[in-house]
Amino acid sequence: MCGELFFAHFFYRKDGGKMNTAFYHYPWYQMVLLAFIYGILLWIADTLYFSVKNKKYTTRSMLHLPILLTDALAMLIAILVLERMRDNLFILFLGAAIYGTAAHGISGFIIEHSYGKKVGNEKFHLWPYVGLSGFFYYGLAGALIILFLHPVMMSWIGCIKPATQSVAAIVISSCIGADVLYSAVSKSVRYQHPSATVFAQGYNPDKLIWVFLISAFLGDVTETLFCKITAGVWMSRSSVLFGPFSLVWGFGCLIFTMLFHKDLDKSDRFIFINGAFLGGAYEYLCSVVTEICFGTVFWDYSEIPFNLGGRINLLFCLFWGIAAVIWIKIIYPFMSSWIEKIPVKVGRTLTWIFAVLMAADIVVSCGALGRAMERRNNQPAGNPIAEYMDEHFPDSVIDKIYPNMEVVK
Repeated sequence: MCGELFFAHFFYRKDGGKMNTAFYHYPWYQMVLLAFIYGILLWIADTLYFSVKNKKYTTRSMLHLPILLTDALAMLIAILVLERMRDNLFILFLGAAIYGTAAHGISGFIIEHSYGKKVGNEKFHLWPYVGLSGFFYYGLAGALIILFLHPVMMSWIGCIKPATQSVAAIVISSCIGADVLYSAVSKSVRYQHPSATVFAQGYNPDKLIWVFLISAFLGDVTETLFCKITAGVWMSRSSVLFGPFSLVWGFGCLIFTMLFHKDLDKSDRFIFINGAFLGGAYEYLCSVVTEICFGTVFWDYSEIPFNLGGRINLLFCLFWGIAAVIWIKIIYPFMSSWIEKIPVKVGRTLTWIFAVLMAADIVVSCGALGRAMERRNNQPAGNPIAEYMDEHFPDSVIDKIYPNMEVVK
C-alpha cells in the first residue's frame, strides 16, 4: 500500500484528456529561494560532519558558493512531491532518501566523467557513488525539513513582497549560474587552455559552447522537418522565443559530449547502452523540471507502449542510444574539426556574443512562460516585468511557439 501510494504520487496521471500533476506548486521565485536556503543549510551540516570526521576543514561542494546544489534540488523535488504526505513518516523518509541518493549518484557520475574526480569512498555502497549512510542521511534530513523547517521557512518567505522575492531569485540564480560555469572550467582536469593558433582545440569550454549552439539548432530543424513529413504541418519545435533552438537537443548533445568524448574508441554497444539509459533519464528529468517550474508538459507518451508516467518510453530510449552512437562516432568528430577551422579571434568573439545572447534568450523565455502560467491562473501583473511580458509575449505568442504545451492540473 505504501509503495503504491508513493509511486502514484511520483508520476502524473492523465484524466479526461487533461494532465493531473502529483507535484505541489510554488511560484518559481519561491522555489529558487527554497533551493538556495536548503542548499546552504545542507552544506553547513555536511561540512561540519566531514570537518569533524577528518579533523580539518572539508567541503564537498564543487562550487565556490557555500551550497550543495544537487542536494538542494533533490530536497526541493522531495518537498514538492512529498509535502502532501506529511502524515506518513515511512513514505516521507523513504521518498527523501531515494531523491537524495539519486541526485548524489547522478552528480557523482557527472563529476567523475567530466572532471576526473572520484566521488564516494564509503562502505556498504548502494551503487558506485552512494553509501548506505548517505541513504539514511538524506531520508532523515528530508523528513526533518518537510516536517519542521519548511513550514517556518514558508512563513518567513511569505512576509516578503513577491516583487522582492522575484528580484532576489533572479540575483541568486545569476550568481549560482556564474559559479557553476566558472567551477566547471576551473576544476576540470581535462580542461585545455586555448591554443594561440587553433580555435577551441581539443576539449574546452569554447568547444562545448559551440557544440551546444549547433546541436540545439540542428535538433530544432530536424524536429521541424520530421513534423512536416509525418504530420504535414510546419510546427514550431523551438524551446526559446527567439531563434530555432531546441534546448533539449542542445543540452542532450552537450551531456553526451562531456560524458563520452573520451570514449571514441569504445564499442558501439557500450555507447548505445549508456546513451539509451542516460538519454531516457535526461528526457524524464526535462519533463519533471518543466512541470515543476511552469506547471506544463511539452510531450506526453501515455499512448505509447512501455512508457514511464508518460514522460519517457522504451522506443525513444532506444532512439537516444542510437543518437548517442551517431553523435559520438560520426557527428561530433566532424563538428569538432569544423569548429577548429574558425579563425581564433573571430571564434572567441563569436563565442561570447552567442553565449550572452543565448543566455538572455533562455532567461526571457523562462520569464515569459512563467508569466503565461500566472495569467492562466488569473494572477494580475504585479510588477513592471510582468507587465512587459503581458504586452510583448501574450498567450497568442506563447501558443504559437509552444503548440504542444499542456497545462497540468
